[in-house]
Amino acid sequence: MGGAVTAGHGANQYAQRGSPRAKPSSFAKADLLAVAKLAAEADQLENQVQAAQQRQEEIQQSQYEIATNPASPPAALEQLASDKNTKARYGVARNPSSPPALLEQLAQDPDYSVRRGVAENPACPPAALEKLAYDVNRSVRGGVAINPNSPPATLIQLSSVDTDYDVYRKVAANPACPPEAFEQLIQNRDRDARCLVAGNPACPMTLLERLAHYKDPATRQAAAGNPNIPPEMLQTLAQDLDADVRLGVARNSSTPPQILERLLQDRPEIAQAAADNPGLPPAVRAMWQLAQGRDG
Repeated sequence: MGGAVTAGHGANQYAQRGSPRAKPSSFAKADLLAVAKLAAEADQLENQVQAAQQRQEEIQQSQYEIATNPASPPAALEQLASDKNTKARYGVARNPSSPPALLEQLAQDPDYSVRRGVAENPACPPAALEKLAYDVNRSVRGGVAINPNSPPATLIQLSSVDTDYDVYRKVAANPACPPEAFEQLIQNRDRDARCLVAGNPACPMTLLERLAHYKDPATRQAAAGNPNIPPEMLQTLAQDLDADVRLGVARNSSTPPQILERLLQDRPEIAQAAADNPGLPPAVRAMWQLAQGRDG
């Protein structure tokens, strides 16, 4: 018994001697201090980088605002047109006051967004627009397609040759689209292009009349919304069997009051559109609202 106790006591002493409490050495403390210092320096460096990036963004935004300002002097625009900041060059490309020579220069910019800015600019020289109509980037060609100052021959070419739907649809929506391009679009393109032609205020009356009687209801609806459609065509479309076509008539601000009054008797959404039309006489609108139990 006594020996067992002694052995246990010895083992306990051995265990206590074998596991002394570890004390951090001066070397370990130095390591911790170094790590903390490096972390602080890294945080400081990150803050400096973020501040520099913010300053750079502010400079680029300032350059863009100068580049897009129509009142900016030509010398400033010329300098920004050669800047490495793409956003600044894009701003010059969009500026309607940019000199033609600068726009011709930027029409050859390696960045497509800059070339698109030139293509969309109403002040772009026709020669530059003709070249941009062959650009490899579809958004650049789309800029030419929607530009009201694009040469008629260029728009005709895009309407008949370009296979990108975004490009030829923009030609169809262009208020300067020539009649020849309209013909190409309704014969060779999709329904969306045909509807854009039907709703274009520049659509010739003979073509608009054809589209107002087209078999596709969506095309007739687009024609019904054309602000230049004659009253007699609106009269016919106001009796169309398709409700969406009649809705187009009800929403057209050019629809005569007598047609709007008849549409007040149509289904609810059409009647409401007719009532909201500014062409409806206020007295008639008030009577309709009273009949509907509404306070105008």
